[in-house]
Amino acid sequence: MFVRNKSKIILKNIEKFLPYNESLLDFNGGLQTFKNNSIPNMRKKSSSV
Repeated sequence: MFVRNKSKIILKNIEKFLPYNESLLDFNGGLQTFKNNSIPNMRKKSSSV
């Protein structure tokens, strides 16, 4: 239980930093799909501006 709660806290922190540090997602393969879908889209938007 303790470990599970701790990982939830880590996930919350990652959500906070997502726009700034996408490499934080690398610690968890479970987020790989999210990273693959979202980060390139963010890059496209920011580079086209």
